[in-house]
Amino acid sequence: MDTSQLATRQDLAVFTAEIRGELSTEIGELRAEVHDLFREQTNRILMFVLPTMLSGVGLAFVAARF
Repeated sequence: MDTSQLATRQDLAVFTAEIRGELSTEIGELRAEVHDLFREQTNRILMFVLPTMLSGVGLAFVAARF
């Protein structure tokens, strides 16, 4: 077995730090993307549900007046 190709503890520590850094960056990007998607979904819900509810309340008010 050729010992020049074996990883040392220092090699593993450097590799682990690189992987952690990459994962941290990717997780941060994923969190930002999910946050944006939730904000977009919330805005859509409010744009469609709120007017529908107000229309229903208005129709109920008009129906009660008759």
